[in-house]
Amino acid sequence: MHGALASAVKREEAIGSFLVSRYKEKLMVFEKKYKIGTDAFLKKFEGGELGDSEDFFEWFAVAQAEKHWSSKMKELKEPSS
Repeated sequence: MHGALASAVKREEAIGSFLVSRYKEKLMVFEKKYKIGTDAFLKKFEGGELGDSEDFFEWFAVAQAEKHWSSKMKELKEPSS
């Protein structure tokens, strides 16, 4: 059973690593297109300072997904107690 669990964790790490990489690439596309970093974008978007562009909603969703998977990857790499 331990081997199966280790295999599942490795698979999850591989998937997560791939997703984080893809999300970061997509974030860079938005950052270059709008000439603003994602953190600054999120503050403005969440503060209602930007319009309702479909790009902005996608950018927001990608940023949230990247944050989720980066956090999940950190948890997977932490040694269990």
